[in-house]
Amino acid sequence: MIVDHERVRKGEQPPWIVSDDLWARIEPLLPRWEYALPKLGR
Repeated sequence: MIVDHERVRKGEQPPWIVSDDLWARIEPLLPRWEYALPKLGR
């Protein structure tokens, strides 16, 4: 996954931000190591 830091710095919503209900569906499916990373879009 590529993070566009320029867009993040400008405060624009980057394309990989996902909605809370989408997170609710995909979080249980993520591999265990992903829980150690900061949650994207949160």
